[in-house]
Amino acid sequence: MAQPIATARPRNHSIDVMKGLLVWGMILAHVIKFSADRQWKQVQLGEFIGDASSFAGFVFCFGYAARFAYLNDQPRYRQMISTIIKLVVAYYVSGLMSMLLIENQPLTWPRLVDLITFQKLPMYCEFLISFAILLSVAMLARTPLRWLLQRPWLMLGLIGLLVGTTFFPYAKVTSVPLSLLVGTNPPLAYPFPALQYSPIFFLGMLFAQQQWRGSWPTWLLGGLGFAWLVWRSLEQQPFTRFPPSWHWIVGGLAAALLWFSLASLLARSSWFVRFLQPIGANTLVYLLLSNLIIFKSIPFAEPLGLVYSIAYTAIIIGVIWFVLSISRPTPSAQR
Repeated sequence: MAQPIATARPRNHSIDVMKGLLVWGMILAHVIKFSADRQWKQVQLGEFIGDASSFAGFVFCFGYAARFAYLNDQPRYRQMISTIIKLVVAYYVSGLMSMLLIENQPLTWPRLVDLITFQKLPMYCEFLISFAILLSVAMLARTPLRWLLQRPWLMLGLIGLLVGTTFFPYAKVTSVPLSLLVGTNPPLAYPFPALQYSPIFFLGMLFAQQQWRGSWPTWLLGGLGFAWLVWRSLEQQPFTRFPPSWHWIVGGLAAALLWFSLASLLARSSWFVRFLQPIGANTLVYLLLSNLIIFKSIPFAEPLGLVYSIAYTAIIIGVIWFVLSISRPTPSAQR
């Protein structure tokens, strides 16, 4: 029997804790790329785990939150459009920082037009457009998605079919804007294609609809699946991130389950909830400010090892937390 669409969000801190953990992983991966000695194997492993799990985890969380925020009985198209616009604006802001601070080239009108029209995808922000596309799909396909979410086996079947989109003929895509949807081969662009990552997005929706929690099946599937991807990386077995091969997406699905299981466990402690929930609730702020700090940070005398990279990540998060803590809400927000 189909499960009705719930109209009220059950109280579940797991997803907030999960986003907080993912912010740590995302910033650590960026720190390693810019400041660490990537010749060390433990540093390489830390970078790979961050790359393989952070975006997949955020896509899962985005699907989970979108289910409760936008797929209830009453359509909330204005909110959905507002969120899509915020994501695109965040992409432009982060893209400008990437072009000016990483590429270190003058901002010309043609380069600005390329950014605005998605003809050029700056580093460390292109994934924001994937979120905007996924939410647009959820808005346009709201009715069939609500129907599928009430039939979990059909939804799982759709997720399995969508994993097959990783066999898309990427070489045929020669348009950078189109690559945001279906992917392409480097060096044309390095997008996070919405179609190939949609299984993780829909899995998050399904977990929210069914109100599933972390349990031994999620630990088992997540642990085995992600360990398999890490093993393939260590053994240099063939798979690709750009464009994503089926190994990368399946590993991302497993990573999302593993993060969700860990978050479900940590959410039982009020200490972890108080510590991680505020970070997870301000993911975009932490992304933008951490990128600004990392892009323009003073070069270290020597490349960082893994322990110092973690310490630097903690400092960055602490600085952003302090900035947010002294910020005052606007008068309209206080009323």
